[in-house]
Amino acid sequence: MNKITYVRVGGPPADWQSIEVVDLDTGQLVEGVIEVDSDCGWLVRRASPAWSAAWQTGAAPAPERIKGRFYLRRRRV
Repeated sequence: MNKITYVRVGGPPADWQSIEVVDLDTGQLVEGVIEVDSDCGWLVRRASPAWSAAWQTGAAPAPERIKGRFYLRRRRV
């Protein structure tokens, strides 16, 4: 199986919903990821948990871009 290094909401890959992102420096899952490239060391995520609701009203803050070390894996069931 190929190592996953890039994911974007809506794909690629086609099963993007099954991927989770781990911050290798903290060991924590990163929530709200919109796009991530682990080879290049960056991700874009919603700025806050309320971002989705605010986005629908047109009041959402811009997403934030974060540099770091990330690992992409398929969600455990």
